[in-house]
Amino acid sequence: MPCLKHHLQYASFYSNFILANAQVAKGFPIVYCSDGFCELAGFARTEVMQKSCSCKFLFGVETNEQLMLQIEKSLEEKTEFKGEIMFYKKNGTEVQMSAIIKINLKDMSIGIFFSSFLTTKPFSSFLNSGDKPPEFYLAGHTTIKLKN
Repeated sequence: MPCLKHHLQYASFYSNFILANAQVAKGFPIVYCSDGFCELAGFARTEVMQKSCSCKFLFGVETNEQLMLQIEKSLEEKTEFKGEIMFYKKNGTEVQMSAIIKINLKDMSIGIFFSSFLTTKPFSSFLNSGDKPPEFYLAGHTTIKLKN
């Protein structure tokens, strides 16, 4: 069992997600963010906690305004959102991401938004540019399908 526990800890460390309180309508504050999300966004956990789960703090010049509105609408209406959106790391670097926002609809007494993120920059682009890929590409035994 220790081996399985190690792999679960490793995989969860590099999962890119946030949890937010879906019962606090003003901004739906983030109540937890994974280490992988912090690495992907370039923010420390303390900088992310209590910010809106719409991730406005990751919006920038090239972020599609329609997608920003769709995210806000999906949060307000408590519906699922799936899309690719241009976010910006804390240092201003662009990161094209796939974002999924889900809510636990079975038991609204819990009321948690779960948002997961994955960069859509192809692994080959890291090789071509000479940049080092982020470690979450190598997360455990999970196969991650990347878009070209």
